[in-house]
Amino acid sequence: MSLEIKFESADLPELKDTEIKFDGSNRKTLTIGEGEENDYQIPNDKKMLGTQLMISVDDNNKFYVQDMS
Repeated sequence: MSLEIKFESADLPELKDTEIKFDGSNRKTLTIGEGEENDYQIPNDKKMLGTQLMISVDDNNKFYVQDMS
């Protein structure tokens, strides 16, 4: 069970055309954002919330994407 995200248009130029693959069978959450505390790090010199997106998978194998910004 996996999820692939591609940002074709985004507010942040650092995200444009970025592809992120998430394997929900190995873990239940993935964080995306600026800073070392995130699983997938986006380099950005703007002042922004450290975590921009959080992806979770529940026990029924449904994926949820939460915008943290």
